[in-house]
Amino acid sequence: TADLLPRMISSIPERDDIQVIVCDDGSDPEQVEKLKKITHKNLELVLLEHHGAGYARNQGIKRASGKWHIAGDSDDYFAPNAFDVLDRHKDRENLDCLFYRVMMEVNGEILESNVMSRGMIEAFLKERNKETETLVRLRNANPINRMVRLSFMREHDVAFDNVSVNDDNLYTYHIGLKAKYIDAIPEILYIVKGHPNSITRQKKDIEREFKFYLARQQQNGFYRKLGMMQYWRNDILYVPYILMKHGPIGLFKFFRLYFTHLKEREEARNSYMYLFDKDVYYKP
Repeated sequence: TADLLPRMISSIPERDDIQVIVCDDGSDPEQVEKLKKITHKNLELVLLEHHGAGYARNQGIKRASGKWHIAGDSDDYFAPNAFDVLDRHKDRENLDCLFYRVMMEVNGEILESNVMSRGMIEAFLKERNKETETLVRLRNANPINRMVRLSFMREHDVAFDNVSVNDDNLYTYHIGLKAKYIDAIPEILYIVKGHPNSITRQKKDIEREFKFYLARQQQNGFYRKLGMMQYWRNDILYVPYILMKHGPIGLFKFFRLYFTHLKEREEARNSYMYLFDKDVYYKP
């Protein structure tokens, strides 16, 4: 939101070689006026009309002109030493993607938990083998823990999915499959701001639950193609989950959507298959 964004912007140094692109997806006029008052060197504000997070992020990628791309969310911020650390790696020519650690702030306290990707990156740093590399490449579906070479993204058309939920899966999977040279560093460079009103913490209605279900089917199809069936989530697991969250009536509504959208479910499972058409570098 516009109220939280200044903290993110102020955590980015004002330098000629850093471009800041803020993509707003349909905020109300009052919020837009607040956004227009935020100043920063090389700041570009892009105003959009309710196209979804993935579309908004892709507009940022299209406008990017630097050497590296870093994604961020408006309510988070970079650690004080983040760009000093990244400066030590920005001239590495044999690197497509650099992973770094992310922590979470809750009530002013930095927590070393609650960020799923943290353990994957730490395991990769501790011992680099096929298992840990596969996790950090293909299970680490968090776009905010990496710096990606922009020319690599252009070459492979790396982008976020134009969907309303889990738009970052396509971005992270594409990088995981196509990047030839990856590395990770132990420094904590990004802080996720945990708060009760965040989108991920808000209660979902049944229609939104079903959208997340379809996004999971995209993941299921992706892992099936890779032979990583240990990460397949069976449909039966949604029964206790929906029942606990929404009760018997909610479960009935969910499975009514389920049986009236069987074709859409199968389409979701096949939606990432084009990633395997060419230039796949990494195979688990």
